[in-house]
Amino acid sequence: FVRRYSKPPVIKGNTIAVLDKNSGKVLSTWGNNTFHVPHGLTIDHRGNVWVTDTGTHQVFKFSPGSTKPALVLGEKFKSGTDSSHFCRPTDVAVATNGYFFVSDGYCNKRVMKFDPDGKFVREYTHNMNVVHDLALIEERDAICAADRENGRVVCFQASLRPSEAGTPATDLSNDEPLAILPVSESLGAVFAISNLGEMRALFAQSGIYSFVLSFSPAIFVVRQPRVSNKEPPNGVVLSFDKGEIIDTWQRDVSEEGGSFLLNPHDVVVSKDGKTVYVAEIGPNRLSKFNIKH
Repeated sequence: FVRRYSKPPVIKGNTIAVLDKNSGKVLSTWGNNTFHVPHGLTIDHRGNVWVTDTGTHQVFKFSPGSTKPALVLGEKFKSGTDSSHFCRPTDVAVATNGYFFVSDGYCNKRVMKFDPDGKFVREYTHNMNVVHDLALIEERDAICAADRENGRVVCFQASLRPSEAGTPATDLSNDEPLAILPVSESLGAVFAISNLGEMRALFAQSGIYSFVLSFSPAIFVVRQPRVSNKEPPNGVVLSFDKGEIIDTWQRDVSEEGGSFLLNPHDVVVSKDGKTVYVAEIGPNRLSKFNIKH
């Protein structure tokens, strides 16, 4: 069936800001009169900007420096369950070979895979409930989804590797996950995930909070613990290999803003592996965590 939602108005002001990574100063803004309910923001290895709009049920790709989309997927204001429609898509993850994945998201509860030209390849489903974010771990050929309401991270085979004979990758994987994390307990509501690649050891800190990672790859998660746990929202680090929670992390209350993470909605690890950024709604702020090797 097709779920119908009201048509939210277009946002007249600029919706995307480019910030200086050191000072946080706004360098430029763009995206006016383009989006209705922008949700996911991804920058791929070639500098393309991908945005999902849960209001129009669409996915947009912008070439570097352009404010006009180079690719639009989905039909504006028309949700659907087939290969050419979305229902409130939440995020995009892009592989180095150009294949990309869309978490489709709030109502279809699936992950969709597309080739570099935007042609549908396949979908992944595994009884997920609100697929809110994606992380691609190419060294393990895995696409991981934040299964928000089920309190877990579900990882599927991405099928990005070419065969030993040198032919392009063939998608032979099924819906059976490679991993479901954590293996022993719920994370609460898993809002967003990001990952670090193969690393032997990592030391990360923000204020008085620090943790040591000895497993690889590592998945960073921001979550809302269950009310029964009596914990504030926070971040955790998962071992992809063992499915274990390595550590938890938080903002330092002595930092600007003077409070812990309150309503984390997105997280990303920088490509150089030196920084973790968390976006919160409610307090409407970004927090930066420095990572030291």
